[in-house]
Amino acid sequence: MLRLAVTDADGRYTVGPLAAGTYRPVVYVGYGAGPWAPEWSGGATIYEGATAVTLKPGRAGTFSAALAPPSSIAGELVESDGSPAGEGWIGFVESTTGRHMGDFDVFGGNTFSPVTLPAGQFRIRLENVYTGEKAWYDGSSTEEGSTVVTLQEGEARSLTIHLPASAG
Repeated sequence: MLRLAVTDADGRYTVGPLAAGTYRPVVYVGYGAGPWAPEWSGGATIYEGATAVTLKPGRAGTFSAALAPPSSIAGELVESDGSPAGEGWIGFVESTTGRHMGDFDVFGGNTFSPVTLPAGQFRIRLENVYTGEKAWYDGSSTEEGSTVVTLQEGEARSLTIHLPASAG
């Protein structure tokens, strides 16, 4: 179950009640809500690197976050020959460990709006909503052949994503 909280005027928040257990909290400002990258407990930019917060029965736990400037990707989707791709594609941005980090869609043209991300390494998986066809950045029909995108803190990257010759 997803639990959300909104900060108060001093930047503090409370989430709960939660069952006793171990959690890896994430701070994420949401789409278009501010110039900050997602951050997990312990200052991690990915879930796997987060510091676990363990709650004992009837007790509270705390963690602090100092959000960093966001990185982002935006760009265009093209056929293997470089011509504009048809619409109807969804892009899924995943960490190299397979965790969903963001998504975009290509409708009404062949461009997509910026996706806010933390610094790190990502794979982009594409799926055609009309045909179910899948593709990977850049021009691959398999995850193994995909190109990893590396973003530095605060980097805004514009990508041209090529579909494989068999897609589109």
